[in-house]
Amino acid sequence: MKKKILIVKSLIPKYDFEFYQKLALVSNLEIYVTSDTLKKNQLNADLTAQKKFHSLHVKIIKIGPFVFSIGLQKIIKKIKPDVIVFGSNPRDITLPFRLMLNKYIYRYKVVTWSMYHRIGGEFFFSRFIHKLAGKMSDRNMSYTNIGAKCQNNRGIPLEKIDVIGTAIDEKKIFQIQRGSEGFNKEAFLNKYDLKGKFILLQVLRLSAIKKPNLLVDMMRLLVKSDSSIRLILIGGGDLEDKLKLNVRDSNLESYFIFVGPMYDEIELSNWFNVAKIFVVPTCIGLSAHHAFCYGLPIITDNSKTNQASEFDILQDEYNCLLYKEGDMLSFSERILQLKNNEELYKKISNNALMTVKKVHTLENKVINFISSINRVFK
Repeated sequence: MKKKILIVKSLIPKYDFEFYQKLALVSNLEIYVTSDTLKKNQLNADLTAQKKFHSLHVKIIKIGPFVFSIGLQKIIKKIKPDVIVFGSNPRDITLPFRLMLNKYIYRYKVVTWSMYHRIGGEFFFSRFIHKLAGKMSDRNMSYTNIGAKCQNNRGIPLEKIDVIGTAIDEKKIFQIQRGSEGFNKEAFLNKYDLKGKFILLQVLRLSAIKKPNLLVDMMRLLVKSDSSIRLILIGGGDLEDKLKLNVRDSNLESYFIFVGPMYDEIELSNWFNVAKIFVVPTCIGLSAHHAFCYGLPIITDNSKTNQASEFDILQDEYNCLLYKEGDMLSFSERILQLKNNEELYKKISNNALMTVKKVHTLENKVINFISSINRVFK
């Protein structure tokens, strides 16, 4: 008989959709995922697509900084899952009560799944919620080792914590690459006046947490040493207009190209194929996996408080170069170091590709998730 796994989330981003699809292929599991399927959010996957898992709607209500769901308990009662995996969101004010209710009253196996660390530094409230949820849960699923260490520091024993990992569907990216073998690179470069230029790329939302204005400070230094460098920015966001103004006021318009939001993987592949280095000032996300699929070395900072979970897949001098947090001279020097050292570039590029081909794969994430579920019953 199949084990019923109910995963409780607020939304289903595209990368999670691909994970649930693959998870649902495991023969002894029946996967149910709750989320606010009616919420308009650009991160939400197209849930009208053919699904191998069960997608169930739960309305999410937001009150100030907090959220709570309506109708979840009815779904739990109807499904009668063998395990409930709660996304451990400190803003969900009902989480401790749901864990208590379902574990101690209804006797379900309960698991919490989260990054378990706060970007920008920890608040008492988030620390308290993660600690409380971790104590009550049968297992703690952490995205990465960073989160596992945070939970352990809160008093959760390591034997109760499982690192699941982060991943995208790397095989889909590789397939797109194979389909782009006829890509006319020269014509593309000529179109954007990039022939003979050394291209830096960033693909992410231009929000405060990513500190995109640091790119202007870095480029101001970098172009003094090498005027052949161009920076391509793909993505919109709250700081887009302010960043463009900063670029203009710094007389750097000829060194920046703002492409805007882009979600089509084939169009994105064109930019990844012409880029040399992927740069993110801080708080790198799943774009790290994306860049590595193209063998692009990454340069980002070494911040212990501002980096996201995906920072866990980076190893300085192996598949990336890290610059000293807040030091734009260090940032620019790291770029020149890769540009001017062909042997180092090839080594880091190859290791970047191997990272997502062999280690941080979607398949390994599924294996880690299943292993954690199995430990619940031991």
